[in-house]
Amino acid sequence: MASAAYRTIAGESVQAVRLAGLMGLPNAKRTSDLMLNDAIADGLPSRSVDAMRALLVRIGEDAIWRLVSESTYRRAKKSPSKRISTEKSEKLYDMARVLDTAIRVFGNSEEHVAEFMRTRNMALGGRRPLDLAIESRAGADAVIKTLLEAQAGVAI
Repeated sequence: MASAAYRTIAGESVQAVRLAGLMGLPNAKRTSDLMLNDAIADGLPSRSVDAMRALLVRIGEDAIWRLVSESTYRRAKKSPSKRISTEKSEKLYDMARVLDTAIRVFGNSEEHVAEFMRTRNMALGGRRPLDLAIESRAGADAVIKTLLEAQAGVAI
């Protein structure tokens, strides 16, 4: 049986729908894994930066400029046809994966998500999950693994 993250509803992946919503993509409720891949490969629109910035600010960190430079964002914002690079789009996607997992683990509690993301964590070598998630895909994966272990009852 497929896990909840990969179950489909009329072709849409539940996880892809959640991630598209977090990244402010249009028609998020009808997004499939392939559509999400194509959006990232083509480069996300500036509204994705806006959506992710709003999430990061709500957890108490305006860390968006560590994911996408402000000048890149301004160029994409100036021209609706301009998109951010695939590389920067992947960074936004990785952060969306981390935040999606944290939201699911902490039951939509922004307070708990914010505390987890900002607090140094011994399971992550004493580093802040937010910093690790920004640094690399491997860092984002480590944060997600730690969150899933916490959900399974492993002390973090």
